[in-house]
Amino acid sequence: MIIDQIQIGQIEILKTLLQSNNEVQLRSRGNSMFPTIRSSDILIIRPTKKMGFTRGDVIVFQRGSQLVCHRITSILDGNHIETQGDSCLNSDGKIPKEKILGVVVRKKNSRTFIFKISKLIAIVSGKAYFLCCHFLLKLKFQKDKFQRK
Repeated sequence: MIIDQIQIGQIEILKTLLQSNNEVQLRSRGNSMFPTIRSSDILIIRPTKKMGFTRGDVIVFQRGSQLVCHRITSILDGNHIETQGDSCLNSDGKIPKEKILGVVVRKKNSRTFIFKISKLIAIVSGKAYFLCCHFLLKLKFQKDKFQRK
């Protein structure tokens, strides 16, 4: 799971925010953590010094110019861990602990937000449709009433 299009300068800002004990939110991209995390989910990340981490935690770490979000499969020694995406066949190999930026503590499902918005639109448009029908029927009734006189 790659975090959405972040550039090197932005990674440094993100590191600074996390080192200052701030929680950050990032959008995910890819399917390596499916079904736990889906592409476009919003990840809430806390700093590791605030949370610590254990085997099974989902972490965000820097690999080259990318941020990767995978699950810790083992803690190898005092300086390295091993991670793997939930839907990946192979591990990421040894990851130095200093490359870990934070621990994913929650996610916001982007589809839930879209569903809520579309549901709201359906309700609003349904009410608008009802009001239009009501108004048209009222006009027709008044027209019929006027023509009978």
